[in-house]
Amino acid sequence: MKATDKLSQMLNEANCLHWGAALMTQVYNLVDNTLGRMSRANIDNAGLHIPHLQFVLSALAVLCNFDADPVYLLKEQISNSFTKYIINSCLKPMADLIGPARDIADFLCFAQHVQYHLSDGQVFISDFQGAYYIIMFIKAAFQVLSLTLYHLA
Repeated sequence: MKATDKLSQMLNEANCLHWGAALMTQVYNLVDNTLGRMSRANIDNAGLHIPHLQFVLSALAVLCNFDADPVYLLKEQISNSFTKYIINSCLKPMADLIGPARDIADFLCFAQHVQYHLSDGQVFISDFQGAYYIIMFIKAAFQVLSLTLYHLA
């Protein structure tokens, strides 16, 4: 495959990763705005479990002469095993998920509905899978996700 062909392919994948992150940012903005209008008691009584998720960080690396030099898509490495959260064919949580994994799957289904609504039915992320890990330096848990982005128009 020519480097220019590879560049086009890698640009598409990088764009999907960045669009996925932008779509999830919209979901979290909606959640934050909604929770900001609720009292602490109502939030606690609702028993909401909102996971803190992030997409794999990525960047495109192109050498000076892109006609001849290779193109690289750099992605954050996930060393843990992946969990599939949503069934692609029917957009429901995987049946075997329990505990925190089920909470994440339910949130991701909610996120799909928000993305579909906010994009006027144009787009949502359908393929959510990831690996749970803890970043010790900041003492926060994150779920890293990979994605498949579908444009519906």
